[in-house]
Amino acid sequence: MQYKRNQNTNLQHTANSKRKNEQLNQILMQPKFDEAEAKRYVLNHYMSRMQQDVNELKVQYEFLQVLNHQQRKNWINNCLR
Repeated sequence: MQYKRNQNTNLQHTANSKRKNEQLNQILMQPKFDEAEAKRYVLNHYMSRMQQDVNELKVQYEFLQVLNHQQRKNWINNCLR
């Protein structure tokens, strides 16, 4: 089940990367720079990255929940430098 979810996530990331590259090419190949379109591109790019970062923090949080207090302290001291 987790493998299938990971596979779907990877396919989505590949499709998103292709779409982002196409959007970037479209912005850069225009005869005149469209600042509004560039801002939309940057905003969309960083919003998706922000969601990935939030998801990563959620996984780390869930991982820490299975550790006891001392294990949490050790993990934080050794892994979050």
